[in-house]
Amino acid sequence: MPYFLGSGFDAHQPHLPAITRWDAGRGRIDDWDLVIDGSEIYRPVQEIEYPVLHTVVTCDLSRPQLRCDAQGIVGPYGRSFHVSQSAVYV
Repeated sequence: MPYFLGSGFDAHQPHLPAITRWDAGRGRIDDWDLVIDGSEIYRPVQEIEYPVLHTVVTCDLSRPQLRCDAQGIVGPYGRSFHVSQSAVYV
């Protein structure tokens, strides 16, 4: 899941990917829960002009309450990707 970060990257940026419970009749039920925090984001050594946070989100669908986690890497925009059983390539 690509997430555009704008002109600069801040690991403490409050607008990271998150999930919430949703009901079709009532709308959002719970507060937003982040699926990633700064400790799970890898960033490059060099500056990137238009950084994108590329995330891999995993969710445990067997639980009554959806729980998701993610890891990410900051890099340039990429449209091509490949997912295998052991890796993701952008």
